[in-house]
Amino acid sequence: PRRRRQGGGSRSMFFTLLVIAPLAIGGYYAWGQYQAKKNREIKKNLDEASEQLKHDSYASYKLACAAADRVLELDPDSVAAHGYLAYAWAIRWGEHGGGDEARRKAEDHLAAAKAGNELSSHLYAAEALIKTYAGRTPEALAELEARVKDFEAKGQRSSLLSLTLGLIRMNAGNLEGARESLD
Repeated sequence: PRRRRQGGGSRSMFFTLLVIAPLAIGGYYAWGQYQAKKNREIKKNLDEASEQLKHDSYASYKLACAAADRVLELDPDSVAAHGYLAYAWAIRWGEHGGGDEARRKAEDHLAAAKAGNELSSHLYAAEALIKTYAGRTPEALAELEARVKDFEAKGQRSSLLSLTLGLIRMNAGNLEGARESLD
């Protein structure tokens, strides 16, 4: 009788594993498919936001914000999405008259992007624009010039940072410096 019980226990363990193993493999596969779909959706929306930011119009900034907001629905900690939103809201505040709500959103997204500890040219450009539109142009210029020089020292270039530096210099009355940055 003892042998039957021991054999029955290993048989039940075998059947349990026979059921659990496919369920575990199926769950792992389903999770992988979900993550892949989510990552594709994030990439698609980040690409759309980036493309819309290049158009430099009120409508394109609104579309960029909508695309980046969709990314944050999927990944609330996305530094890229927060950087795009900080930049777009800074432009909407300073150049399109977005008011206090646009300023608050720009500052909130800037803080969220900085918390992510990733480098982003949109993050640096947004920070400089927010400081400029808040009346702290000399501080914005000094920091942005240092960042551009740091990029160049590393053999890197950021057209967005050079453009932003040129715009800030132009608004400050330094037309020669603005031309140099824009060239």
